[in-house]
Amino acid sequence: SNKVALSTPGTYFIHANLTDGAGNTSETLHLPFLCETAAPKIAEDGLEAIPLSKFHTLSMKGKPANVLKNQPAGEDGNTLLLLTFPSSQKLVRTLVITRYSGKKLLKGLSLDVYGQRIASMKIQSIAFPSLKPGPLKALQEEESPSKVTSAPVEIISKGEWQRNLTLHFKKSLSTKPEYIGLLFTHEQKDRPSVIIDNLKPIIQ
Repeated sequence: SNKVALSTPGTYFIHANLTDGAGNTSETLHLPFLCETAAPKIAEDGLEAIPLSKFHTLSMKGKPANVLKNQPAGEDGNTLLLLTFPSSQKLVRTLVITRYSGKKLLKGLSLDVYGQRIASMKIQSIAFPSLKPGPLKALQEEESPSKVTSAPVEIISKGEWQRNLTLHFKKSLSTKPEYIGLLFTHEQKDRPSVIIDNLKPIIQ
């Protein structure tokens, strides 16, 4: 399914018809929908605007999230990162990470997030000083020196953006991390999805 993000609230219409293999076209349907909360406008994009090939998704006890990028309508050209998670009846932890190219030490990540079809989901920032012995193994160890995380924050699915979330690491980094990203924990039957915007490192 296609997802559309809009930069201006208002009433919109989807015009749709079908064409079969013989070339017969159906009548056109006009489907109205109301956009109550527009995608946020920001001065510049954050990590959500880097090429998708530089993101890595890993999952414990389940299929990894599908990462998609969407360019919403509007003059600001704002880029959003969309993640759709597979349905699951067991607890799933999913990593979305990218290599950190900055030179300064970090104390966390900040972002705007919009949740859809979420019954229960938590988000944390995460950093890996090194990917040895591997991110999934580091996740299994609560006090692994291979990672640092923030306290978990609940993602709320109420048709509103959660803006300016600050996810500070629980302990300070003494070296520049090799990889940074987000850790999602969820368990539900529906296929939840989140939209990420303004994802930026918080510098020490």
